[in-house]
Amino acid sequence: MISWNSLKLKKNFAGFIPLIALACFCGCSSYGPKFDPHAATNSSNHSLSAAKFSSVDFNQDIPAEWLRPPKEAYRLGAGDELTIEVVSLPETQSTTFITPDGRLYYQNLSGVRVRGLTVPELKKLLERELAKWYHGPQVSVSLNTVKSRRFWVMGRVTTPGVYPLSRPMTIIEAISAAGGLATAATPQLSTGGVGDTIYTNPEELADLSRAFFIRDGKMVPVDFKALLQEGNMAYNLYVKDGDYIYLPGGAAKEIFVMGAVNIPRAVRYTGDMSLISAIANAGGTTKYAHVQHVVIIRGSLTDPRVAVIPYKDVATGEVQNVALEPHDIVWVPRSPWERLDVLLRDALNSFVSTVAVNEGAKFAIPNARPVGTTISVGGVGNQ
Repeated sequence: MISWNSLKLKKNFAGFIPLIALACFCGCSSYGPKFDPHAATNSSNHSLSAAKFSSVDFNQDIPAEWLRPPKEAYRLGAGDELTIEVVSLPETQSTTFITPDGRLYYQNLSGVRVRGLTVPELKKLLERELAKWYHGPQVSVSLNTVKSRRFWVMGRVTTPGVYPLSRPMTIIEAISAAGGLATAATPQLSTGGVGDTIYTNPEELADLSRAFFIRDGKMVPVDFKALLQEGNMAYNLYVKDGDYIYLPGGAAKEIFVMGAVNIPRAVRYTGDMSLISAIANAGGTTKYAHVQHVVIIRGSLTDPRVAVIPYKDVATGEVQNVALEPHDIVWVPRSPWERLDVLLRDALNSFVSTVAVNEGAKFAIPNARPVGTTISVGGVGNQ
C-alpha cells in the first residue's frame, strides 16, 4: 500500500502557520508555529509579508490492486466495433458496432442486448440466437475497435487526446500511447576546443511536480516525478476507463483562485502579486465566503505546503498583505472548517477537476471559454 503519509499530502498538489491562534480554532496544536505576518520576504515590494507553510498529512492509501493488471476479461460497451461471421459462410461476414443503448444488429437479429458481455459470451449468445435460421452455427467474433472504454492524456505530451483502453495498460504505457512527454530543442553552447558550436538539447516541457492523475473524479497521489524521472514503479498504476492524466507545462506563471470567489479562475502572475490582488482578479469573495481562514497551497501536488491566512484582517489592513508565488492555489472556503486535511483534499480535488475540464474543453473546442466550477465530464470531476 502506498500511504499518503509517505507522500505528505492527492491528486500532485514546511510550516503550516496561521496568523492567529488557529490551533484553538481547530482544537489541535499540531499544525506548527503561528504565521508571522511581518516575516521577511524575497519580494522587492516590502509592503508584502511572506507566509510560512507546513505539510499536511492525509493518511490516504492507494489500493494495492491498482498496481496489478486487471484479471477480468474485457466487457463490451457502446461504440465498440465488431466483425461477425458464421463460419464457412463468407457471405455472412459483417462489420457492425454496439449502439448507444447497448444493442447489436446482425443478420436477422434486431437489437440484441450485448453491453457488458465478453467476446466469448457474445459468441455463445449469437450461436444460440442464429440457430433459429442456421443449423448448428459456429460464429466467429472479432473485436476491431474499442470505443466504450477510454482514458485522457492531456498537457505536455506529443499527442494529447482521448485514447481507447482495449487492453491492460499502465500510466507509463498510457503516456507512451500519447507520444511521450513533449520536448523542445534548447540551444546550448559547446566547448569543443576548435571554436564554439551551437547545438540543441531536448528538454522536457512538462512540470512533473504539478502533474496529476484523476480517477472517479478524485485526485490519486501519483508522484509523476518519482515515476518518470526516478523510475519508482510504486506509482505506475493500471489505467481504468475514464482515468485522466495531466502533465502541465512549466513555463506558464499563473495563480489559481478558487472556492467562494465570484469568478474562480487562473490569474496571470505578475511580479509582487499579493493575496488581495489575486482575489480581486477573481471578482472578489462571494457573500457567503468564510474569509477569516483562507488557504494558500504551494509546491508539489503530492507534497503540498499550506498556510492559513486571516484574509478578513488582511483586507481591512489590520494584518499585512501576503506575497504569492507562481502556481500558488488560493482557496476561499465557503464555511468555517475544523480539519485542514479535509479542506485541503476538497480544494485539491476541485482544483484538478476544474483544470481537467478546461483542458478537455480546449481539446474538443479550441476557443472554448474556461469554466471556473467543477463539473463532470468523461469520468472526470463531480460537483
